[in-house]
Amino acid sequence: MTEGDNPDLDTAAPAENAAPAFAGFWRRLGAFLIDGLALGLFGLLLGLAIGDVLAGMGGYERFVGFAIALAFGLLNSRLTGGRTPGKYLLGIRVADLSGDPISIPRALLRQTVFSVPFFLNGAPFDEQTLFSFFGVVISVLLFGGMFAIVYLFVFNRKSRRSLHDLVAGTCVVRSVPAGGVPPVAPIWRGHLVVVGLVALLSAAAPFFGQKLAGTPTFEALLKANDALSAQPDVVRSFISTNIDLDGA
Repeated sequence: MTEGDNPDLDTAAPAENAAPAFAGFWRRLGAFLIDGLALGLFGLLLGLAIGDVLAGMGGYERFVGFAIALAFGLLNSRLTGGRTPGKYLLGIRVADLSGDPISIPRALLRQTVFSVPFFLNGAPFDEQTLFSFFGVVISVLLFGGMFAIVYLFVFNRKSRRSLHDLVAGTCVVRSVPAGGVPPVAPIWRGHLVVVGLVALLSAAAPFFGQKLAGTPTFEALLKANDALSAQPDVVRSFISTNIDLDGA
């Protein structure tokens, strides 16, 4: 009997034709943590090298970190087969909905959507900006965007496609055969409703913040913070208070 006559010897399909599967929650989370560790180590080395320069930027050093994150996001493109170090170690990669590696512009778009909410958190915007129309935009991007990324990643369980995947038209898969990725079902409208409601609430945050800033307690804190920030040797300052909700 020849090898071709034995059906038991022909059942194994080539590895590239393995059944495709979207990357699961734990694999994607693990890859994110590994990549975060790699970026954190790079940031530590950068801080040791030019820490004084970064500290003198008065909060704008966050944009340096943003640029580094964008550059790191290029690893999700066809340059490296859609694999960051974490994705490589856990056997997953970023692809378009046809299963092909994505282009550099699409990788930049994907990384931008993911990174903007996190880098806006704590960015050095003044009160006038925060309580203006731009403050509404910032609030929606920050709170609404961050919520959407986490919420969709956790609850969009069929494909785990989060906000940055939806915007860039990408997915994260474990294997991609010649036939492409699995059919991508439309996202459940309930998820979109939840994300939209949180975005609307985020848009109202600056108005509540402005009202809160007008109270005697916070008005005094803001004035004290402005006076402290005006000192020549102060790069950046924060003032916080503990509010006794029990009135004791």
